[in-house]
Amino acid sequence: MAQISGRSPFDNKPSLGSLVFEEFVPPSAWTDDSTCLLVDLPGFKRQELKLQVDNQTHLVVNGERQVRENKYKRFEQRFELPKNVDTEKITRELDGEILFISVPKKVEHKHQDIKHDNIPAPVSK
Repeated sequence: MAQISGRSPFDNKPSLGSLVFEEFVPPSAWTDDSTCLLVDLPGFKRQELKLQVDNQTHLVVNGERQVRENKYKRFEQRFELPKNVDTEKITRELDGEILFISVPKKVEHKHQDIKHDNIPAPVSK
């Protein structure tokens, strides 16, 4: 039987065993009023990032991007949410390298008693 020599078409493709994942912790900070979280993510695109609210108490931010053919950078961070946050209205915007996560507070409805003595009576014609 003749032996066929040559290269496999898969020789240039990385195997799953040769993939390298670099874990990192991106710098981050809350604004003074705790309504915006800033995360420094150089090289990431919006579609490579994911946000989740966990138990209404934590915000989970994670992402993964390909650096080279067989190398990926990834991270996952959990942030404690401030009290009285409206989790339904959390938004994100990636501006250059900075991910801005807006974490609005719930609107508090203050009840106020209205005095009726200053309301004029309706005038009939």
